[in-house]
Amino acid sequence: MSPGSSTESYPAFSRIGLRENPEKTSTRKSSTMPLLYGSVSLTLIVVFVAFFIWLYFYFTRNFDFWVKLGIPYVKPVPFLGNLKDVLLQRIDIAHHLKNLCDAHKVKAYLGIFAFDKPALIVNDLDLVKKIVAQDSQKFIDRIIDVNADIDPVFGLGIFSLKGRKWKHIRMNLSPAFTSGKMKMMFYLVENCGKELVRCLDAHRDSPVMVRETMARYTTDAISTCALGIESNSLKNPDAEVRQQMRRVFDHTVRKGIAVLFMFFAPALQNFFLLNFVEHETARFFRSTVWSTVQYRYSHDNNSTILFIISYMQNRTFG
Repeated sequence: MSPGSSTESYPAFSRIGLRENPEKTSTRKSSTMPLLYGSVSLTLIVVFVAFFIWLYFYFTRNFDFWVKLGIPYVKPVPFLGNLKDVLLQRIDIAHHLKNLCDAHKVKAYLGIFAFDKPALIVNDLDLVKKIVAQDSQKFIDRIIDVNADIDPVFGLGIFSLKGRKWKHIRMNLSPAFTSGKMKMMFYLVENCGKELVRCLDAHRDSPVMVRETMARYTTDAISTCALGIESNSLKNPDAEVRQQMRRVFDHTVRKGIAVLFMFFAPALQNFFLLNFVEHETARFFRSTVWSTVQYRYSHDNNSTILFIISYMQNRTFG
């Protein structure tokens, strides 16, 4: 056989025969794509399930706390503790705690869970007296925790401050509420009471919304005694001060969740930037207070807020 005739004798070994078929290659690649997607989906499901199991055990790690201490408690729900109805906005936190007290009023104390944190409800009046009076040094700070950077009005109030800041504000407020100062404010409250009587007389033959009417009376009394201004809410239900106060205390889903987080999950309040007093309302009261202070200084008039501010300016933070 001659060397030049090898290609014709063995056609199976031609160069074309040694090449890979393009149609078979594309088919193999397309068949691997569902497997790749399936493996990624399976990995994500496994990670999600593992993360959920970790969250479950994390939020239930303290659920045997009251059992170990032998204290009666309300059975909690994973992730939510005993605050499910509050978080779902079915009831506010105050009425929810009251219902728990009423349902277990025969017990001196009752354990509950705020999400994953244990908390104790005390029903026995003698124990309450010991906590707030005899042993008050061991229960100084309140449970509420408000970030003053997010909610400066509520966060810097005496009901939210703790430690030395609370002590400083408390010492400065005390002189404004002595018996002498209270007597000086009595005629202001009396004038608001007379206006309330006139308002009720004007609606003698028609139904009266008691809650709204008393809220307007309270607004007038607080504005007159504390701010030194006449809001005239009883005369004008749409007065600006009354509108702003209504915005503070009217219930919304956002405020309900904000209050819940202030008491039991301050870290979540900081994360979601939830504030109880809206910034617009805070600016209104801030400008109202300082304009009133400037007016009182220039007219040499007496008001409780002027006395408090003057007293605080003459003291140092101690």
